[in-house]
Amino acid sequence: MNINLFVNKKFLKDKYVKEAFDDYTKRCSKFVTIKILDVLNESLLSESTSYNINVSTSGKYIDSIELSNIINFCSLNRFKNINIIFSCDKEEFLKNSICFFNIDICHTGFLYVMVMEQIYRGYKIINNEPYHK
Repeated sequence: MNINLFVNKKFLKDKYVKEAFDDYTKRCSKFVTIKILDVLNESLLSESTSYNINVSTSGKYIDSIELSNIINFCSLNRFKNINIIFSCDKEEFLKNSICFFNIDICHTGFLYVMVMEQIYRGYKIINNEPYHK
């Protein structure tokens, strides 16, 4: 399974954001292939083997356990892709909106780091591994 992150790469130019993002990408590589895409691929989003998640400030709040349940569900049901769209309330993607936080940081690279950390934490939960050393 792949996790495709549709990001605006200009937010990954900050040195500290890029380092943290790359660190979580490396940690996640033990569990899943992460692809960073900067162009929204409509055909990929409409595939029946893709599970789409919109990250927005108005979506349903989920925690790490709920995200791990989504990842596990996708794995067990043989989804090829989990597509994570950082649209921050664009109407066309509100159908499966989730929210990891209740503050508006949509237009910062910190949002991407937070989501990567949650993906990593989700896989640690699924594999019954400790998150903290």
